[in-house]
Amino acid sequence: MMLSFGLFFADICQAEDSSAFTITPPLIKMNMEPGEMITSGIKVINNNDRTLIVHATAVNFKSADNGKVEFADEDDVGGNYTLKEWITLPQKEFIIPPYGSKNVPYILEVPKDASPGGHYAGILIGTSPSKEKSEGAMIGVSQVVSSLLFVSIKGEILEKGYIREFTTDKHIYYGTDESIAFDVRFQNTGNVHLKPVGEIKIIDMFGKEKAKLAMNEKTDYGNILPESERSWSLDWSIGDELVLINRYRAVLSVTFGEQAKQSDYQEKFFWVVDVKLLSIILSSLAVFVIILIVIIKAYIKRSVQSVQKQIEMQTKNWAQPPARKQEKKERKIVDLRNRRK
Repeated sequence: MMLSFGLFFADICQAEDSSAFTITPPLIKMNMEPGEMITSGIKVINNNDRTLIVHATAVNFKSADNGKVEFADEDDVGGNYTLKEWITLPQKEFIIPPYGSKNVPYILEVPKDASPGGHYAGILIGTSPSKEKSEGAMIGVSQVVSSLLFVSIKGEILEKGYIREFTTDKHIYYGTDESIAFDVRFQNTGNVHLKPVGEIKIIDMFGKEKAKLAMNEKTDYGNILPESERSWSLDWSIGDELVLINRYRAVLSVTFGEQAKQSDYQEKFFWVVDVKLLSIILSSLAVFVIILIVIIKAYIKRSVQSVQKQIEMQTKNWAQPPARKQEKKERKIVDLRNRRK
């Protein structure tokens, strides 16, 4: 049966006989010095009404980009940040009564020449012995859970990292019902695990903050191992906000580091165009323009007709000359005889 492990947390998988158990704590963090030795244990709780036989194994692991862990083979020595070689399990098989619990002891002895920084291993508790070969996050057991050990060895601790990538899935979003997906990738370049915590502020083109998205907060399982990277995906929905065209600025700020707080930030711009609202506005504008054109045409037509009527009347008046008045002319009779005299 194949099991998938979330980063710094092991999912519980149910076997065919419905057996189930839990362990505590699932994550152990401690600071140690070279040459130091401690003895501790993990509590395994049987949640069944039947007796359970479990087996304990210490293995190295490394982180995967998708937030999972990849457990190595039992015989894998690993690299500079492994821890399994320092762990001793005095007992590997345990019989747990129904609804009972058992303590799984382990001894952790740090070599005197241990390199400073982080070292990591997991103690797997399964209902059958782990098989020799495991690939990635897949362990061939009936059921398995893990307790992960994060040990920081004192010395020259290097806490370094940066935002490797901050992107959106698109540059332009058409419609306020779309979800904007932000992808964040953080790189750990130091020698100890980091837990970056950050937020994305979304600001519109008028400088108003519209949203704030938290990244990797309120969790103990958001660590990044040395020389590794991890990605997060965060979504933001515009919702019912009335927006026609807006240019948004997304500001990612991240803080990290236990010894000294450090920070990094990046910005990303994207556009949101409300196609539905834009279509309504353009349609309304088109109807308004059409109505305006019709009104203007009607006005022009009436004006032309009025002018034509006036011209016709003036032309008619010019074509008919005014009536002549009959003047009575008085004729004078001139007596030419008297003028001769």
